[in-house]
Formats: sequence, structure tokens, C-alpha cells
Amino acid sequence: MHLQEKLRLLQQAGGDTANLVLASVDLAYYGLPETQLAEIREALEACSIPHWCDEQLLATLLDISVKDSKARLSKLRRLGTIERFTARGFSAVNVAEPGRTAIRTRMSTNDPKRFSLLSLKAAKHFGKETSTAGRIESIFNLLSASQREAQKGLGAIIKKLTRDGRYQELHLLYKTAYEWLTTSICIQPGLEKIMAAKLTHHSSGKGRRNSRSPRHLAPVARELSAIRMLVTGIAQASAGQSRQAAPMLRSSLDFYSRQDDSSHAEVIDCRWHLAETLRRLAQFSRAREMIEVAKQLARTANDFYSIQLGLVLNELAAQELYFNNLRSAQPAAEESHRLLKAAGDPRRTLPMDTLARIHCARGRYEAARDIYLSMQEIDAATLLGTDHPRYVAHLHNYSTVLQALGDSAAAIKALKKVTHSIERVYGESHPDLSEVHANLGRLEQNRNRLNAAEQHFERARKLTKKLFGQQHPSYGYDLANLGALALDRNDSKQAAQYFKAAIAVYRKVYDRPHAYTASALTFLAYALIDLNKPYLAMKAADEAVDAWERIGGLCADRAGDAGACDRAFAQVLLDVAEATCRVKGSERQAVVCKDSEILGGTLQKGDIRRRLLAILIKKGLIKEYKRSAITGESPLQQAAPVLPTR
Repeated sequence: MHLQEKLRLLQQAGGDTANLVLASVDLAYYGLPETQLAEIREALEACSIPHWCDEQLLATLLDISVKDSKARLSKLRRLGTIERFTARGFSAVNVAEPGRTAIRTRMSTNDPKRFSLLSLKAAKHFGKETSTAGRIESIFNLLSASQREAQKGLGAIIKKLTRDGRYQELHLLYKTAYEWLTTSICIQPGLEKIMAAKLTHHSSGKGRRNSRSPRHLAPVARELSAIRMLVTGIAQASAGQSRQAAPMLRSSLDFYSRQDDSSHAEVIDCRWHLAETLRRLAQFSRAREMIEVAKQLARTANDFYSIQLGLVLNELAAQELYFNNLRSAQPAAEESHRLLKAAGDPRRTLPMDTLARIHCARGRYEAARDIYLSMQEIDAATLLGTDHPRYVAHLHNYSTVLQALGDSAAAIKALKKVTHSIERVYGESHPDLSEVHANLGRLEQNRNRLNAAEQHFERARKLTKKLFGQQHPSYGYDLANLGALALDRNDSKQAAQYFKAAIAVYRKVYDRPHAYTASALTFLAYALIDLNKPYLAMKAADEAVDAWERIGGLCADRAGDAGACDRAFAQVLLDVAEATCRVKGSERQAVVCKDSEILGGTLQKGDIRRRLLAILIKKGLIKEYKRSAITGESPLQQAAPVLPTR
């Protein structure tokens, strides 16, 4: 083959790992008819399903004779991506990593039916074996084909091996579970929680004949404990059990960090999963420390960790976005998407979701909508389709965009579908449900169905309190929503109480200015003006304006920042409060608001700021209110913050 032809084949692969592995067939057998090349590529893809393959297994997977299987395996052995797997006999081979994972991932996304069928065939083939290794391989493949069946076998084999103290085989089982969880090709909804429960139960050592391992097995037992806690922590984090997952992941990280190779996959996985978990628990400083170290480790490693680097960068972007640091969030999310897309990883929709939320933070809802529509096609193409947890989580976020665009009917339809999916799979105590109910309450409030809104807000508050306690930003957010609802009911006294309680929560959990704090201060200022407490209102409004200014400085595009409208609204309230403080007796002084034109004339009909401004004008506190075409959304009026998507 000429050099130019080789370059052409490599260029066609486009840097995609799966394409490069398959291109090795064309490079090694250039000149063969396309039909024969297709047969070799088909065999290569089939061999990527299990961890290893021989003539009998390949014949089963492709429904061909053993003679044809031997001929195809003979050709595969000439490829640089194929390794001999002598542990299973002289004829056994395996596809080298990361090529095997890349091919499995792409097949599960582009051809999920074929992926499921090949996995099921492999599971049945290994299911005939009596060895522990064969049973573990059967469960691994069954997880990708019929996960409801796989969990039964998983629980039984863990129980038996734990009872018998067979540490080396248990370690192999957990390593296999770790590989399956971290590749995350297609997690059956609810399986994360079931796996976590089973692994946690058997981790306790109940029923073990001898809790002390022989001295020569002590290192194996320690590594087994670490991988067991890592798998359990990842499964619990995926199921939304953040409080249970955090100590598991910390203990596992302590072990792996003491090993000689401090940049291996387990350390990076521990750190980014723990960073995500700590963010859910509002431990932001520790989460930031975890993700920064994970980023450094992933960058100093070779290309084998490119997928992990992509996931780490997305978590970093999510942390920056949480504090409105859009200048840092966007490049991290863009690099994350580039890495995951190049690897063909279906989790590339995670940074796409982050980028869409960055657009929302800048008020560019149409751009966010377009991203979500393209994401739905990718998520729905997975083996589980619209039942995939990522599809459900991203549909939830998409509903908030529809809400911001004023399409309440479509938003409510999407949120009800999300609610049904979460309750059907996880029950009524999953943390994502509190966010869903907060959004449903917002929609009902905008439709002036205040009783229905209160029911959703209260359900969100009680669930957040149950799962995270009262010192969590989501609990403060629920209180602020109830405060906004009280303003709609003209109950400024109760509203002020809710906003003060929300601000107290925010000040305990945030070590820097946050949009939720600024928003609650803004609406507290209005409530205090209405209660004829202008001095207190002036203090709250002044703090709000200052916070909005400091938050706005982190945005790369201030003119498009959705918080600009809120800063203007806070300035209006500050002007009114100052003017009211200057009058004597009961005399009222109407003011011309300096920044009122920023608020714009295109505020949505149900926007609470528009109603409150109308009340101030009616009371004669505002003499002139100019309107323009610029608008924005308050974080209090935006959708609830969706904690990490899967």
C-alpha cells in the first residue's frame, strides 16, 4: 500500500479511536475484496463485546461455522490491535484497550439492537461455564443485554464469594463491575440504586466465615475493599444517594492515592465522582479542590485518559457555572465536549447540557433550545432510548428553557413526563424530584394558580429537608420560592420572613456572592418597602445591587447576562427606598428611576417583577418607568437549579 493511501485511510478515521481500530483491517489487508474486509471488521467488532474471544465464542456470536471462525481469527491475529489471551488457551485473543471500549461504546450508540444481541449471546455462552471467571464474564455481558436478569446473578455470586472469603475472585468481580459502571454505556434506570444496595449489604461482611484474611492475602483484601467502596460509591452517587456515596469514595481515594501510580484511572475516577458528590452536598470548596487535582492528573496522563479528562472538565465547568463564572465555565465545557465527541462517548451530552445552561445564564434561550433538541437525538439513540436517565435529566433541563421562552404547555408536559419517569424508577424520594416540583410550582405561579404552586413548593421543601437538611442551598431556594409566592398573595410580612430565612441559609453555605443570595435580597427589599420599612429596604437593596455587580463581572458577555435585568430591578428598589427615607412625616416622594429602562417592556406577562413594578407605580412611588426591548430572568424566576446530570 502506498503512503498516500495509508494517509487517506487514517484521515478518514478522523481521530476517532473506534474508526482507527477498524481502519487497521484496511491497512493490513489492502487489496482484498470489500466483502472479505467487511467480514474481518465484523469479527473485530464481535470480539470487542467480551473481554476475550476464541473460535467457539466467535462462531456463536456471528452464527458461523467453527471453520470460518478459525479463518477470521487467524486474520485478526495479524492486526496490531489484537493481543493473545493465553489465560484462556492458545487460540484466545482480546482487543486491546482503549480500542475495545471505543468499539463497544460506538456500537451501543449507533446500533443498540446489535450490541444487545451480541452481549446476550456472549452472556449465554459464558453462562454454561462452571468457573467463577466464566460466571463473572456472563454477568458483565448480561448487564449490557438484560440488566434485570443480571442483577439476580450479581447478588448471588457476591453473596457466595463473600461468604467463602474468596478475595481474589471477588476482586475480579468488582473490577468488572467498575469497568461496566465507568464506561456507562447504557445503565438501566434504577439499577444503580439496586447495585448500591446489594454491594453495600455484602460489604458489611455479614455471613463471612472468617473476617480475618490469611496474611498472604492481606494486600488483595485491602485492594478488594478499595475497589468495593469505589464501585459502591459510584453506584450510590448515580442513584442520588450523595450522603452515602461520599464516605465510600473518600475511603477508596485514600487507598488509591497511597499507591505508586498516583495518576491511574481509579484515582481520577474517585476524585471526579467525589467532586460531583460534594457539590451536591454544597461542600463547594472541597469539591473544587478535588476536581482541580483530578484535572492535573488527567492532563499529565497519556491519551488513554482522554474520556476521563472530558468528564473532569465538565464537572469543573458545572462548578464554575454554579457561581456564574461564565468566562471559565464555557471553555471547560467546550473542551469537554470536544474530547468526548472525538472518543465517540455518548456522555458527550453532559457538556452539551452545561453549554446550554451557560446560554440560559446569558439569556440566550433560543440557542439553548437548539442544543437540547440535538441532545435528545443522541440520548434517545442509546440502548435504553427515552428511558435512559440522561435523557430524563436533560428533558428536565429542556423544560426550563421552554418555561423561559413562555411555552408553558410544553414545559408542563415535559415536567410531568420527567416526574413520572423518576417516580416509576426511583420512587418518591429522589433528589431530582425536589427540583422538578420547584419548576412545576414556578409554572403554576406564572399561570396564577397559586394554591397548586404552593403544593409543589412545599413538596420540594420537605423533600430537600429530608435528603439534605436545612443548611443546603436548595433548601434556601425552596424558601425563596415560597417568599415569591407570598408576594403574589400580597402577604409581604410572610414573604420577608421566607426571604430572611433563605438569605441566612445562603450566607452559611456560600463563601462568595451568589445569584440566589442577590435575588433573595432584591425581593426582600420590595417586601420591606411594602411594609413601610424603607431604611431596612435600602440596606437590603444596596447589598443586592453590590452582589449583582460582583456576579456580573464574572460574565464574558455582560450585555446578554440574564442577571442584568435583576441588577436593574434591585437598583429601582434602592432608588425608591432612598427617596422614601428622605421624606418627612407621611409625605411621599415619587422618583424617576435611573436604571428602570434596562428592565424593558418585554417582560413576560407572569413575571413577578413586572407585577411588583406596577404596584410601585400605582402607589406613586415611581413617577416614570421607561420600557425598552431588553429583558432578562431572575434566578428566583428561572427554573430550579438541576443538580448534576448523569
